Amino acid sequence: MDKISEIRSYQQRINDLIASNDRIISQHGTGVRPSWVSADLGYNNALIAQYKQAIEKLEWTNELD
Repeated sequence: MDKISEIRSYQQRINDLIASNDRIISQHGTGVRPSWVSADLGYNNALIAQYKQAIEKLEWTNELD
């Protein structure tokens, strides 16, 4: 997989996770909610951060090529 395809793949995963978070929040709200909801949101946000770092690394290494 080339770098551009890999970046697009990460961006799609980020978009999917953001959409998942939006669905969870719309269903359970932002106030008091079951603990698993907060856990799912936290996990998704951690993945989003990891994918953003991976994109930055790919973009940075692309500038060196």
